[in-house]
Amino acid sequence: KHPFFTPRTLLLPILIPVVGFCAGFANGFFGTGGGILLIPILKRIHTRISSEDTSASGKNAYVSALVCMIPLSLLSLTLYVTKGLLSFDGADPSIWIPCILGAIPGGLIGAHLLDRIKPKTVDLLFTLLLLFSGYRMAFPS
Repeated sequence: KHPFFTPRTLLLPILIPVVGFCAGFANGFFGTGGGILLIPILKRIHTRISSEDTSASGKNAYVSALVCMIPLSLLSLTLYVTKGLLSFDGADPSIWIPCILGAIPGGLIGAHLLDRIKPKTVDLLFTLLLLFSGYRMAFPS
Protein backbone atom coordinates (compact mmCIF):
# COMPACT_ATOMS: atom_id res chain seq x y z
CA LYS A 1 0.00 0.00 0.00
CA HIS A 2 1.55 3.26 -1.12
CA PRO A 3 1.50 5.92 1.64
CA PHE A 4 0.12 8.51 -0.79
CA PHE A 5 -3.23 6.69 -1.02
CA THR A 6 -4.50 6.79 2.53
CA PRO A 7 -7.64 8.48 3.84
CA ARG A 8 -5.48 11.34 5.20
CA THR A 9 -3.82 12.02 1.84
CA LEU A 10 -6.55 11.48 -0.77
CA LEU A 11 -7.07 15.25 -1.18
CA LEU A 12 -3.37 15.95 -1.84
CA PRO A 13 -3.72 15.83 -5.66
CA ILE A 14 -6.16 18.74 -5.29
CA LEU A 15 -4.45 20.47 -2.36
CA ILE A 16 -0.94 20.65 -3.84
CA PRO A 17 -1.94 22.62 -6.98
CA VAL A 18 -4.07 24.95 -4.80
CA VAL A 19 -1.04 25.56 -2.58
CA GLY A 20 1.04 26.20 -5.72
CA PHE A 21 -1.59 28.66 -6.96
CA CYS A 22 -1.49 30.56 -3.65
CA ALA A 23 2.32 30.69 -3.73
CA GLY A 24 2.23 31.91 -7.33
CA PHE A 25 -0.36 34.55 -6.47
CA ALA A 26 1.71 35.82 -3.52
CA ASN A 27 4.85 35.92 -5.63
CA GLY A 28 3.13 37.71 -8.51
CA PHE A 29 1.22 40.16 -6.31
CA PHE A 30 3.87 41.01 -3.72
CA GLY A 31 6.96 40.13 -5.74
CA THR A 32 7.89 37.71 -2.94
CA GLY A 33 6.30 35.48 -0.33
CA GLY A 34 5.49 32.34 -2.27
CA GLY A 35 8.23 30.37 -0.53
CA ILE A 36 7.06 31.60 2.85
CA LEU A 37 3.67 30.06 2.12
CA LEU A 38 5.11 26.88 0.66
CA ILE A 39 7.55 25.84 3.37
CA PRO A 40 5.16 25.16 6.28
CA ILE A 41 2.52 23.60 4.03
CA LEU A 42 4.97 21.41 2.12
CA LYS A 43 6.55 20.39 5.40
CA ARG A 44 3.20 19.10 6.58
CA ILE A 45 2.53 17.37 3.25
CA HIS A 46 5.98 15.73 3.19
CA THR A 47 5.44 14.49 6.75
CA ARG A 48 2.12 12.91 5.80
CA ILE A 49 3.25 11.16 2.61
CA SER A 50 6.79 10.25 3.57
CA SER A 51 7.89 7.04 5.21
CA GLU A 52 11.11 8.84 6.21
CA ASP A 53 11.68 10.42 9.59
CA THR A 54 10.34 13.90 10.30
CA SER A 55 13.75 15.56 9.92
CA ALA A 56 14.13 14.29 6.33
CA SER A 57 10.58 15.41 5.56
CA GLY A 58 11.38 18.92 6.79
CA LYS A 59 14.49 19.16 4.64
CA ASN A 60 12.56 17.81 1.66
CA ALA A 61 9.98 20.57 2.17
CA TYR A 62 12.66 23.30 2.06
CA VAL A 63 14.17 21.79 -1.08
CA SER A 64 10.75 21.31 -2.71
CA ALA A 65 9.85 24.94 -1.97
CA LEU A 66 13.11 26.08 -3.56
CA VAL A 67 12.49 23.96 -6.66
CA CYS A 68 9.01 25.50 -6.97
CA MET A 69 10.24 29.05 -6.39
CA ILE A 70 12.99 29.14 -9.04
CA PRO A 71 10.67 28.98 -12.09
CA LEU A 72 8.02 30.98 -10.26
CA SER A 73 10.46 33.80 -9.54
CA LEU A 74 11.71 33.78 -13.13
CA LEU A 75 8.13 33.94 -14.41
CA SER A 76 7.26 36.80 -12.03
CA LEU A 77 10.41 38.67 -13.05
CA THR A 78 9.58 38.21 -16.74
CA LEU A 79 6.01 39.43 -16.28
CA TYR A 80 7.09 42.45 -14.21
CA VAL A 81 9.64 43.45 -16.87
CA THR A 82 7.33 42.89 -19.88
CA LYS A 83 4.50 44.86 -18.25
CA GLY A 84 6.87 47.71 -17.44
CA LEU A 85 6.35 47.28 -13.70
CA LEU A 86 10.06 46.75 -13.14
CA SER A 87 12.69 48.94 -14.68
CA PHE A 88 16.42 48.58 -14.38
CA ASP A 89 16.85 52.27 -15.24
CA GLY A 90 16.95 53.32 -11.59
CA ALA A 91 18.81 50.23 -10.39
CA ASP A 92 22.18 51.22 -9.02
CA PRO A 93 24.78 48.62 -10.09
CA SER A 94 27.00 49.70 -7.19
CA ILE A 95 24.29 48.20 -4.94
CA TRP A 96 22.82 45.22 -6.81
CA ILE A 97 26.10 43.78 -8.16
CA PRO A 98 27.74 43.50 -4.71
CA CYS A 99 24.43 42.20 -3.35
CA ILE A 100 24.36 39.40 -5.96
CA LEU A 101 28.05 38.68 -5.35
CA GLY A 102 27.30 38.27 -1.63
CA ALA A 103 24.12 36.29 -2.22
CA ILE A 104 25.86 33.60 -4.27
CA PRO A 105 28.23 32.39 -1.52
CA GLY A 106 25.48 33.00 1.05
CA GLY A 107 23.16 30.68 -0.86
CA LEU A 108 25.87 28.05 -1.22
CA ILE A 109 26.73 28.15 2.48
CA GLY A 110 23.06 28.11 3.48
CA ALA A 111 22.34 25.09 1.28
CA HIS A 112 25.42 23.35 2.68
CA LEU A 113 24.37 24.03 6.28
CA LEU A 114 20.77 22.87 5.73
CA ASP A 115 22.05 19.30 5.66
CA ARG A 116 24.12 19.74 8.83
CA ILE A 117 21.82 21.64 11.20
CA LYS A 118 19.09 19.94 13.22
CA PRO A 119 15.63 20.39 11.66
CA LYS A 120 14.24 22.03 14.82
CA THR A 121 17.05 24.60 14.65
CA VAL A 122 16.27 25.27 10.98
CA ASP A 123 12.60 25.73 11.86
CA LEU A 124 13.50 28.10 14.69
CA LEU A 125 15.79 30.17 12.43
CA PHE A 126 13.08 30.34 9.76
CA THR A 127 10.51 31.40 12.36
CA LEU A 128 12.85 34.11 13.68
CA LEU A 129 13.40 35.35 10.11
CA LEU A 130 9.64 35.59 9.57
CA LEU A 131 9.11 37.38 12.89
CA PHE A 132 11.92 39.83 12.18
CA SER A 133 10.60 40.50 8.66
CA GLY A 134 7.07 41.01 9.98
CA TYR A 135 8.31 43.37 12.67
CA ARG A 136 10.31 45.42 10.13
CA MET A 137 7.27 45.64 7.84
CA ALA A 138 4.99 46.73 10.69
CA PHE A 139 7.49 49.15 12.24
CA PRO A 140 9.76 50.36 9.40
CA SER A 141 11.79 52.96 11.26
